[in-house]
Amino acid sequence: MLEIKQIIGGNSVAAVSGKTSTGSTHSRARSDPRPASGIEDVRLAVAAAHSAFSAWSKTGPGERRALLLKAANRLASKADEFTRIMIEDAVPAHSRGSQWRRRSAKRTIRLFWRTHFHLKAKPSNRSRPIEECVQC
Repeated sequence: MLEIKQIIGGNSVAAVSGKTSTGSTHSRARSDPRPASGIEDVRLAVAAAHSAFSAWSKTGPGERRALLLKAANRLASKADEFTRIMIEDAVPAHSRGSQWRRRSAKRTIRLFWRTHFHLKAKPSNRSRPIEECVQC
């Protein structure tokens, strides 16, 4: 079983209450326990975001772009795994028409990955509109 945690302040943590939820998914194929986050978890996440903002606001546009592109490339490298998990969660394996719906969902998700995550940045440290910085 997969151990799912929330990330607050760069740390992987359980809910403050210690409670977990398995919840129900569309297919019930993935019911790994995850944190049952509450208001205290939200407060901690907001506080972490506030403290991270001061450092992020001093980061130049070139460095920000490099970090965001690194994150996008890492996410894109996991596209096949994300696609498989999303399809398992959305389309029950033994439902009527499931094979056709899975193939259709796979095509749609792959199209999304191709159109949204193939980015090339023009290196620069000056602020410019995003249209000038990123070419799809």
